[in-house]
Amino acid sequence: MGMNPESLKHSLRRHHAKRKKAWVRKTLRRYFLLDTDFSSRRVGLYARTPKVCSCFMCGNPRRHHGLPTLQERRSLLDTGKVEAQPGSSLPKSAQSCFG
Repeated sequence: MGMNPESLKHSLRRHHAKRKKAWVRKTLRRYFLLDTDFSSRRVGLYARTPKVCSCFMCGNPRRHHGLPTLQERRSLLDTGKVEAQPGSSLPKSAQSCFG
C-alpha cells in the first residue's frame, strides 16, 4: 500500500511552491509596507525567479563587464600567473589567505 514516488514528488513540489509564495507575500508586504494582497501573477513571478532584473547592476558581472569573478582573481593570484595590480579590489593579503 505504498505511495507512488511520482505523486510524492509532485506533492513536495506543490508544498515548496506554496511555501515560497507565502514567503514572497510576506516579503513584499514588509518591503512596500502595505497590508493589501498582491496579484497572484506577481507573487508567482517572484517565487519562481527571485532576481527578476538582469540590468548591469543586478546581473552577471562577467556578462556585462567581462570581468573575472573574485574567486577567479584570487586563484590567479595564488598561482602567480597575475601580479596584484595597484587599484585592484583585492587586498594585498589575499595571497596569504588562500594559499
